[in-house]
Amino acid sequence: MVEPHETDPSHLAELHGGFVDTAGYLALQGLFTAHVTGNFVTIGAALVFGTSGIIAKLLALPVFCAVIISTRLIDYSLPRIGLPVLPTMLACSWACW
Repeated sequence: MVEPHETDPSHLAELHGGFVDTAGYLALQGLFTAHVTGNFVTIGAALVFGTSGIIAKLLALPVFCAVIISTRLIDYSLPRIGLPVLPTMLACSWACW
């Protein structure tokens, strides 16, 4: 159990995830960047109320799957070319910001 005065890195991950979700939702006009279920709910609401953004929400799942597959393929290929996986993936993540 983590004592209240100790640093728990999961709190930083929770804060980061919440910030990214909120910023993405606001910047992308209601598109949940990390929640497929949320996108399905907002697609239903957009269809019922006739609001915009349905195409972006429909494309979110295939794009998410494509990114996961490509990231996994890169992850498998890095050791074959002699690069460490974790530092290389972290560098790529930071480069995307």
